[in-house]
Amino acid sequence: MWLWKQEEKPEIFKVCDLRSELDGINLIPETQVLKWLNWIPKKINCFLWRAVLDRIPTRVSLALRNIHLPSVLCALCNSASESVDHLLISCQYAQLVWTAVSLWVKISLPRYLLSLVGLMEHIESQCSSQEIKKAVYLIAAATCWILWRIRNNLIFNGKITQVSRAVGDIKAISFFWVKARAGKTDLDWKKWSEFRCFK
Repeated sequence: MWLWKQEEKPEIFKVCDLRSELDGINLIPETQVLKWLNWIPKKINCFLWRAVLDRIPTRVSLALRNIHLPSVLCALCNSASESVDHLLISCQYAQLVWTAVSLWVKISLPRYLLSLVGLMEHIESQCSSQEIKKAVYLIAAATCWILWRIRNNLIFNGKITQVSRAVGDIKAISFFWVKARAGKTDLDWKKWSEFRCFK
């Protein structure tokens, strides 16, 4: 007979008691903003999950792991330490991209937004229908992914991408994801580029 101490006195171990105990544990607060959305490729879902948990290899996180770097400054703006929240949200370059994306999806972003978790919470509160929430969440994931790729392209290839090109890439990749993965094969590019497809 297996015993375990759930409260003060030992009890007979039951799997159902363990399950209820585990269900009662609060999740990491940061992960409560994440959705495993099948409209988004698995690789991007994983990337977003790692980004929210601050597990992508930014310069700050690499320096914390004692990896020698010439600088921990952001490659895109060269004015602040490259943390996840800086790179994906508060960097000057990222701010320009997010401003263009917010105008496209017709959601205003507050100026005080400083974290990826805050952005996801804001998106959740601003969207009315479930389909629009999914679409905007997908666009936010695409934006984070494109910003990460732009950063890597600059570091490893020395090539900077113009903001207008970045926004065009976000629109294109999110269009393909929605068209192929959300089953919206009749989706029109013109409506998508004006974000008039989820009324």
